[in-house]
Amino acid sequence: MNLIERYIFRRVLTMSLATFVSVLAIVWTTQALTRIDIATDSGASTAAFLKLIALLTPSLVPLVLPFALLIGIVQTLNTMNSDSEMAVISASGAPRSVVAKPILLIAFGAALFNLYSNHFIEPYSNRAVRNILTEVKSDLLSGLIREGVFTSVEKGLTVYVRRKAPGGELEGVMISDTRDPKLSLLYYAKAGRVGKTGELDLLALSDGEMHRKNTATGDISIIRYSAYAFDLSRFASSSGKTLYYPHEQTTAFLLNPDKNDPIAQKLPARYPAEFHRRMTDWFYPIVFAMIAIVVAGETRSNRQERFNSIALTFVFALFWRWLGFAAFNEAKNNVSLWPLVYAVPALALTVTGTMYAFHRTITVPDKVVQFFLRIWSFIKTVRAFLTPRRRATGGAAA
Repeated sequence: MNLIERYIFRRVLTMSLATFVSVLAIVWTTQALTRIDIATDSGASTAAFLKLIALLTPSLVPLVLPFALLIGIVQTLNTMNSDSEMAVISASGAPRSVVAKPILLIAFGAALFNLYSNHFIEPYSNRAVRNILTEVKSDLLSGLIREGVFTSVEKGLTVYVRRKAPGGELEGVMISDTRDPKLSLLYYAKAGRVGKTGELDLLALSDGEMHRKNTATGDISIIRYSAYAFDLSRFASSSGKTLYYPHEQTTAFLLNPDKNDPIAQKLPARYPAEFHRRMTDWFYPIVFAMIAIVVAGETRSNRQERFNSIALTFVFALFWRWLGFAAFNEAKNNVSLWPLVYAVPALALTVTGTMYAFHRTITVPDKVVQFFLRIWSFIKTVRAFLTPRRRATGGAAA
């Protein structure tokens, strides 16, 4: 790269990284607030809570990075236009690639990072999050139990305790587990206690019954017991195993899912759709960079810049990203629609690439600009007219 390209590369990279850190911090904070109940309601350790939030970060990066890159590019190009640097570069006879090349190099770097993250970092971090949530849910069952209240631990799993006696004793325990659509389990016990035996967290019930109903045949079996204990990890899933969702599975698993996997059986399109999402998400940093170049990469006046660059880049970037999400949602419901996931970024790159090649840009029509300028001029006139009257009124009152 020559001197000008290195200058643009450094400015865009610095601005994009600063924006990325700021936006990621905001999103990270919102994610932390949505999960603060894990620590407040259950008494989980601060270390476990912070570990959970940190593991959520890899899933946020692919969403935040393209927008941070977009902001960094637009802000840099706008500043260069305001300082007449774009005009000087254009007047010197330098080709347009002097501006586009360093920006696209950064975009390709961001795209490759997203590609690696989607296939390797994100799935493992999502699985770790699921494992932590499962462990926390089991460890915190005693904290979730509230006296005289039907507590829904998760969909299909409800716990009721008539009274919580001092010392951790439970009186009048009822547990309903209907997570397995083929089997309904109902536990009754006069007393119970949550305790730990070695490395196992156990719920010990005494003097009770277990009602087991086969929902397909309607057959019911009743087992009476004087003492019954089971591992709280059974609350992780109705089968006793943690159920991982498509975004938590490895890419190899997506290509060849287990035939006994409940999601593969009930929603067969979810795994192929997730695979195609991972194969296309990395295009969006390049798409956003091309949008920014087409909209803000041309030499223009400050007035044009103010009305066009920031608003238009975000509108068009959000439009294409929304189309990408819509295509992914359609592919999740119909496996034959997977080409749409590839078609959206391909079409976006074709449109922006063609516009760049033919020196086309996206601008607000002059009539719209003039309309808003007249409105702004009218507002300034009204403010200037009312200001002296306010002063006079204030002076008379004094």
